[in-house]
Order: sequence, then structure tokens, then C-alpha cells
Amino acid sequence: MHISRFFLILIIFFVGCEISSENQNTQSLLYKTVNNRDYFFNVDTLLKGAHSYIHVIMYEMTGSSDSLSEIELLKRDLCNKAESGVDVKVLLEHSGSNYSLNSYNEQSKSYLESAGAKVIFDDDNVITHSKLIIVDGRAIVIGSTNWSTSAIEYNNETSLMISNENIAGIYEVYFENLWTQYGGSSD
Repeated sequence: MHISRFFLILIIFFVGCEISSENQNTQSLLYKTVNNRDYFFNVDTLLKGAHSYIHVIMYEMTGSSDSLSEIELLKRDLCNKAESGVDVKVLLEHSGSNYSLNSYNEQSKSYLESAGAKVIFDDDNVITHSKLIIVDGRAIVIGSTNWSTSAIEYNNETSLMISNENIAGIYEVYFENLWTQYGGSSD
């Protein structure tokens, strides 16, 4: 009985239905797939709607010489929100051996910090391969999509946008633990 219930939940989850409980105390789970070219529009909209905080963990955040590229527009969203007083914190990968990745991430760090965002790197001995965005404790985006032109504009990538305070809370604890572990301030 439990196995068939598990597969039913998986089917409902992948089809895109709302999963809810009869218990009034349980919040419903709303989600949306944001694969391939759907990623930019959905994440751009989510970031622009942030009111109190945006917390990001990203393996790779590259740049583009085209200021209107989707990757530059997403980074600009973070800058605009930081400048407006939204708490923007970003944890990026810093590699002990991938110097081109470090260069991209260091440039993004400088750009975001110039607008007031707080940005830190992980330890060179750890690979932070996560791609996670948490907004206002109400929504997350999690999946395979790096913030690179190739990932956002060309690659096949899979991500989910989940609107659920309980799940967002779990990932906020995860974010805060890593943030503190790698020297981020709690302010």
C-alpha cells in the first residue's frame, strides 16, 4: 500500500498538479518546472518580486559582454534588490584548481558587492555544486542551472520552482549553515 501511494505522489508531482493535505495545518505544495529556456523568465520574475531577502548558492556565475544577456539581467536583478534594501546574500564556488571558474565568480562577486550584496566563497577544498535560490522564505528554485550563458540560453537544464514555506525553511537552514561555515556574517 505504501509503495503504490509513493508512486502516485511521484506521478502527481511530475505531472504538475498541486499536492495538498486534508489536514488544515499542512501547507500545500505548489511547484513549477523551469527547464531550459523557461528558467530566465521565471527566475527573473521571482527575483523582481522579492521583498525581504534573496539567498543564492551557485556553482558558477559567469559574465557576458552583452549587458542585455539573460545572465547579466539576473545579476542586475540581484544588484537592484540589494540597492533597494533587500538582503541579498550569495555563496559561490571557489576552486583550488579551476582558475577560469574562479575568475568568473570573482568578477561576479565584485559586481554584486558594488551594489551592496554580500558575497562569499566556499573553501577551496570543497566543491559547492548547488544551484539554489531562496526568496523571502516562501519560494525556492533548485536544479541543475548555473548562472552562465550556456546554461541559461543553450543547455538542456532541469529546475523546479517550489512555493512552500516549509521547504523554503529547510533550505534556508541549509543556506545559513553554509553561510556561517564559510565566514558569512549573520547580519
